[in-house]
Amino acid sequence: MGDFTRQCSWCKRVYRDGAWTTATEPLDPMTTTHGMCRECADRLYPGLATETPPPAPIPTPAPSKR
Repeated sequence: MGDFTRQCSWCKRVYRDGAWTTATEPLDPMTTTHGMCRECADRLYPGLATETPPPAPIPTPAPSKR
C-alpha cells in the first residue's frame, strides 16, 4: 500500500510491520487509510472470516502456435 498507514475503523489500532498495534504518535490524515483488524472483524461479524482464503491459482499460459 505504499506509504499509507492502515487504521482499524473500530478500535483505532494501526497495522505496521505485519501486526495491529496501538498508535504511539498522531497519524497524518493524508496518509491514513481505514480497514478492520482481525479481532474487530471476529467480534462484529462472527463466522464471516474463519480462515484466510487460499490464493487464486496462477493461470497457465496457452502453448504458442508456430
